[in-house]
Amino acid sequence: MLPQGVFSSPSLFFPQLIGCILCISCFFCHQFHSSQFIGNHLPVTAFVQFAAVNDAPFLDLNGPTEVGKDNQVTFVEETGPVRIAAANATLRDVDNTTLAWLSARIVNNQDGAGEWLSEGSSLPSSVTASYNAGTATLTLSGPASVQRYEAMLRDITFANDRDEPDPAPRVVQVLASDGLLTSSPVTSTVNMVFTNDNPVLSLGPGQATNWTTSFVEDERPGTAVASADVAITDDDDTQLTEARVAIANPQNAGFEVLTVPASAIPGGSATGNGTWPPQLTIMWTAPLAQWEAALQQVRYVNLDNDPEVATPRRVTVQLFDAALTGFGEPRRTSNVAEATIVLTAVNDAPQVGFNGSTAAPMFTTFVEGQGPVALTTSSLRVFDFDDTHLQSATVRIENLIDRTLANTFEVLSVNASIAPSLSVQYFPDGYLQVDGNATLDVYRALL
Repeated sequence: MLPQGVFSSPSLFFPQLIGCILCISCFFCHQFHSSQFIGNHLPVTAFVQFAAVNDAPFLDLNGPTEVGKDNQVTFVEETGPVRIAAANATLRDVDNTTLAWLSARIVNNQDGAGEWLSEGSSLPSSVTASYNAGTATLTLSGPASVQRYEAMLRDITFANDRDEPDPAPRVVQVLASDGLLTSSPVTSTVNMVFTNDNPVLSLGPGQATNWTTSFVEDERPGTAVASADVAITDDDDTQLTEARVAIANPQNAGFEVLTVPASAIPGGSATGNGTWPPQLTIMWTAPLAQWEAALQQVRYVNLDNDPEVATPRRVTVQLFDAALTGFGEPRRTSNVAEATIVLTAVNDAPQVGFNGSTAAPMFTTFVEGQGPVALTTSSLRVFDFDDTHLQSATVRIENLIDRTLANTFEVLSVNASIAPSLSVQYFPDGYLQVDGNATLDVYRALL
């Protein structure tokens, strides 16, 4: 018999071999068979022994239906984690049923601790997960079946929590090992996609979103809607294009307005909506700092001489950015910031108009020797914006001339019987004094 692993030609032993058939199969003994042997020789046997070799695990991140073994995924700024492998990614080992470890590493980490890898599935008790932030490497280690490691591979995720992550695509390298051999590396490319972030507006002191301020009746040019600390931020835009300012709960129709001087928005425009409730729209492309300055000059004014003051007014402000992300994103709006304006009334002085006007004087003629002349007409106007009653009235001759130490020849008089409840008295120095609480109409009739 030949030694194992040695195969010799039968001609070394047989003068002639007819009808030789050789069948080789691993770990089986094979014989040379002959239907005719010259010299009556016996059959000989050759042994073929196969030695097994340990094969490394095999990874395919994009699944068996796609070309190649690498994968590509998309991460959208300010969204949740994304899986680095396809849902049908495969992990195989032809001669092992268990694996020892699996690792994934961000080869070109751009945002440091702001991005990381994690395992999303529940791990078997024999496997532990660890993440090294310094090398951006996630390692799953411990014996588990190839199928369990395949499931864990499919649940590895990439995340980034930066407001504005670095735009470079990330390369994640994945390796697997059976404890003796390590797979060839495969990669997943994470492409970064950006969104247009919303502006953030703070109207109040200390950069508070909202604030409370006050308006005093007849105050001009009005109350600023934004405080001196107004702040605007936008992660990905340096300019704004529009602001909308509105009185959410106006009470005095036709009297409450919002204004901004043209000098505050050079090259821009400010228009009212012409409807109720009032709204001011500012169209202006300018840097954030210039918008902060402009908002400090937007003012609330109430032109009513007797405004409703029980209800604080709510003035809302919203901004629109310029959408300069370069990804075709639409404009984004800011949060709605609000100024609460508390109104305070002031007591307006009564007004008298001889001819229905408070400005035009009254002219009349007195003829010597004839009777008294009326100083007013039926057009006399007595009014008060915020009172229905008066307490007193004084009529005075400003340039009293015809008088002596003993006598006064110029006098003022009134028919006191019209208002018997009022006290009427004339003083020699040219004063007619009327005292007593009465309605505006009573005082008008008396005068």
